[in-house]
Amino acid sequence: VAALRAQIDALVAPEIDPTGAGGKIVGAAVGIIGPDVRTVLGYGVSALGSTVVPGGDTLFEIGSNTEPMTGLILADGVVKGRMRLDDPVSRLLPNAVLPTSPGAPLQLVHLATHTGGLANFPDNLVGAEPNAAAGYTRALLFDYLGRAPLRTRPGAEMAYTSGRILYQSGYSNLGFGLLGVALQDAAKSASYDALFVEYLGDPLGMKDTRVNVPASSAARIARGSLTGMAEVPSQIDTLEASGALRSTGTDMLAFIAANLAPPATLADAVALSQTVQFDLGGRKMALGFSVETRNGRTYFSKSGGTPGFTSHVRFTTNPSAGVVVLTNIGQTDAAERLAETVLEAMLDNSSDND
Repeated sequence: VAALRAQIDALVAPEIDPTGAGGKIVGAAVGIIGPDVRTVLGYGVSALGSTVVPGGDTLFEIGSNTEPMTGLILADGVVKGRMRLDDPVSRLLPNAVLPTSPGAPLQLVHLATHTGGLANFPDNLVGAEPNAAAGYTRALLFDYLGRAPLRTRPGAEMAYTSGRILYQSGYSNLGFGLLGVALQDAAKSASYDALFVEYLGDPLGMKDTRVNVPASSAARIARGSLTGMAEVPSQIDTLEASGALRSTGTDMLAFIAANLAPPATLADAVALSQTVQFDLGGRKMALGFSVETRNGRTYFSKSGGTPGFTSHVRFTTNPSAGVVVLTNIGQTDAAERLAETVLEAMLDNSSDND
């Protein structure tokens, strides 16, 4: 473990500058999990001007890493018979007027795989930048959906990653946000926080992962930044399922652990959430995760970003190992780069010890 820690330190150190100079990461929590290790390593500082090093209980905005969790909640509903992946969205939202495409109804699976043909964001957001989705309401959402055209036929297009370039031809935060609203209604949950806590937070012991962090935990919140300047905290209303959660390295490792060795109560749901639903020209998408095969291994990954934070989750089940990188800087590819290189270092270390 000491040798692995030294390797990871050497990989992370060049990416860190507590002042954010040159677009470098101000602070990071790097969580690693494997057969013989489960820990969170801290680097840099939790906020510009601070001396506090992030730890396993430091809270970061995780952006679109909320989506695989939403996907797992959907999968749990499917395996328990409450809904089907191919259910039309209208089944869960019977009073909403939704966009249509002849012969191709908008289905739950489309929302969970960025293949629904919906815009990335609705055109009637009311918040001030950088929090355009602040103050957004269900009434505004359904007003937009009632008049919005689909960009493509559902199931015909998707977002995909080549190298570190994300092609967002079909990417839709709106789609995942709508999925969260539909799941909340199906579960009769009062909020996305309540939905998350009931179906994942409590079962997996993710005690700190929330949209709304309680005042008692406020001192543990990292402060976001961009180009060496502090960023305001992110706020997303109504579309929370697309990227509003805040989490810690410890909680994110609990989520990865559930994907590597799920508890019996979630085993079938995890298996479904990791099943590729769309493979368009080699671009594979499960329920919230991108899936790729390299050198005989299958990798699951997801990036997340808000104006002041960037995160990346990456794991493989052969052998079981995973990494989460949480950073308090926006618009960087360093989190993805580090997750990939740290995971490969772990796998190489595991092979050397066999």
